[in-house]
Amino acid sequence: MPGRASRSPLPTPAAVAGQQVLSLNLSFKPTAKWQANWTTTYDRATHTFGEHFLRLERDLHRWHASFAFVKSPNGNFAFTFFVSLLDQPDIKFNYEQQTLQNVP
Repeated sequence: MPGRASRSPLPTPAAVAGQQVLSLNLSFKPTAKWQANWTTTYDRATHTFGEHFLRLERDLHRWHASFAFVKSPNGNFAFTFFVSLLDQPDIKFNYEQQTLQNVP
């Protein structure tokens, strides 16, 4: 869809030399109108997951809805909810919330 960001709202940390990180991506369509996508990273050295990114999208006849949730390893999270009218893209509703915690 035009006008929708396809990147994560929270930056990912830079890779450390010698670090083995796996990137996992699961994408599927449970029905003709629903689409789901889950992306995460896994550090093989520390046996921990990194950032989680979940996106759900739904076509609602002439409307399109999108929900995205991101959680970083330090506990910060963000989610967005976006609904737009396909015939009139200027008619839309966009909501975003995020936390930023102090990292020691």
